[in-house]
Amino acid sequence: MDEKFINMKPTKEILFYLDAEWVPLANTLQGLQDTHPEIHTAFLHRCNKWNKEKNDKGESATSPEYYWETQAHWYPELCKIICVSFAWFQNGELIVKSSYGSDEKKVLEPLVPLFNKVHTKGYIPCGVAINRYDLPWISKRMMANGLKPSALISTYGL
Repeated sequence: MDEKFINMKPTKEILFYLDAEWVPLANTLQGLQDTHPEIHTAFLHRCNKWNKEKNDKGESATSPEYYWETQAHWYPELCKIICVSFAWFQNGELIVKSSYGSDEKKVLEPLVPLFNKVHTKGYIPCGVAINRYDLPWISKRMMANGLKPSALISTYGL
């Protein structure tokens, strides 16, 4: 972690508040097969590994549909971002904005220049569990959509 953040007590004026929401790429496993056959194949391979682990423990195998319903939302490769909301203080006023929609690339595209500007101005991203979820998810989903993630959302070393 960068030394300048250790023992730091940031003021609200340098914080960039952030939250992202996502949904699975398809409502059902069949829908995933219809719309993303390569990802469906990879997901079935992962299901086989999960079932092998269960088998090694003497537990019964579980259907891929069950895994889709209970596990898909934990993996950015199986989801898409539908909303990113962010806020910052400017001249004492809280500015709140969102980028949202069903077309993930259109949700993410306007964030690249915004995040670059926020990073250049020295803002610090903050939010609930953003180092574990939001930042890596946004970064991975940007790359999946052919966008270069901003240094603001770098999770290297975290």
